[in-house]
Amino acid sequence: MKKTILLLLITASFVSCEQKKENEPSNEAQITSGNIDIIDGWVRPGSAGMMTAAYFTIRNGTASTDTLINVTSNVTDDTQIHESFEQEGGMMGMREIGMIPIESNSSAELKPGGMHIMIIRPFQDVAEGDIVTFFLNFSNAGEKELTLPVQQAAPAQ
Repeated sequence: MKKTILLLLITASFVSCEQKKENEPSNEAQITSGNIDIIDGWVRPGSAGMMTAAYFTIRNGTASTDTLINVTSNVTDDTQIHESFEQEGGMMGMREIGMIPIESNSSAELKPGGMHIMIIRPFQDVAEGDIVTFFLNFSNAGEKELTLPVQQAAPAQ
């Protein structure tokens, strides 16, 4: 019994020393690298053969600018990065912008009336409650898979 207690005390002492070493400052350089995160995403319902859109926020927590260069989806062969803009006379229009640069430690918000992903001629109806998969291609971060719910309005925050 005394041997078991002694063994437990030695083990506890060793674990305690190891934990203390991990918390001590290191002389090695530390590099903190963030991520590209996509949050608050959703897709507006739409009919087969028509158009609809996807919205989300891209957060660039990395040390350099990254660029969303294209997007593909499982519901269409044609997705485009668009923005809404005001034309002469106050009419709103949409145009393809091709890509979205996101500065280091900043965000790009894709939202109704602004930048968005245009889903052109979906293969079938995109109905509320469905899930749509996207593949976002970034110049530095590479490909990111994203699944978004189809719903009538932005998710409550």
